[in-house]
Amino acid sequence: MFSHVFLCFTCVLFLYFRVFSCVFVFSNIFLLFYIQNAFANDDDHHMTIQIIGRQRCSLNSPLMLHDIYMEDIAITICNPVDVRVLDEEVLSKQIIKFPESSINRLKENERYKFLASLTPHTTFIYNYSSTENFIKRLVNWLSVWFKRSQIDLIINQGMTVFSFWVASNIPMSLDSKLLLLEENSTDRRLRMEWRIISQMTRIVCLACHDFKCSINDVINLSVDANSAHFVNQGGFVHDLFTVGTIKNVDFQGEPSPEFCWFSGYEWTVMECSECGTHIGWRFTTSSKDLTPSQFFGISRRSFKLAYQKEEE
Repeated sequence: MFSHVFLCFTCVLFLYFRVFSCVFVFSNIFLLFYIQNAFANDDDHHMTIQIIGRQRCSLNSPLMLHDIYMEDIAITICNPVDVRVLDEEVLSKQIIKFPESSINRLKENERYKFLASLTPHTTFIYNYSSTENFIKRLVNWLSVWFKRSQIDLIINQGMTVFSFWVASNIPMSLDSKLLLLEENSTDRRLRMEWRIISQMTRIVCLACHDFKCSINDVINLSVDANSAHFVNQGGFVHDLFTVGTIKNVDFQGEPSPEFCWFSGYEWTVMECSECGTHIGWRFTTSSKDLTPSQFFGISRRSFKLAYQKEEE
């Protein structure tokens, strides 16, 4: 499937700072997205945008960037480009092919027993390795931060939508996130996500490996996800996830509401107290109508996950 897309200057900001990393590291994987929110300062020429990726794609024509200078501002635009939306591969549920209408009449356990009887594999293998099994595990893990009705709403949109929604809610490293983006199979992506989740224990500073918080400290502040991309007034994209508590950090400067990504909150720069690396921001509010009164946004570029040793 081909689409003809004109990338406006706000889109180019995202492509230049975020998706080009996919090109250099993981081949030509790009994203089509829409702008959810845009915030502008009346006294400035800067803009803050929030975007949501929708489809993976590759370029079929060169991406040519151009700078247009208008008095004291510069706008980056590009020529119209042709993109190919990448298909999602969904693996067959069965080794021996049967009509879906007939095999789906059986209950889940009965279906596994039937398929196992036709192959050397046991019922346990079918059950353990099924995509449905991994979805159940992911749902149980995500239920800590999301209402079950909210998760079911995402699942009802299909496994592919659910797999990317899960990816946006796992506080994984940037490299792991890009690996999931590169994966063409929905089933394999869900398995990769469970493997990442099952090994998570701690979140540490990328520079000095100092412990900052536990995976259980991750909180959800929006309907769509507990992480998002935010573009600051300088055009740099920050990929943040939110936590309720954090340890061994210092705060620089006074709280400021200017260009704050969360309406009603003020931000303060947050640094690792061990090495001084900028790792994110503290967000605070004095409004009694907002909950929580304080939380922390951690940049994915500034941390790594400390995994437990895989059991043999």
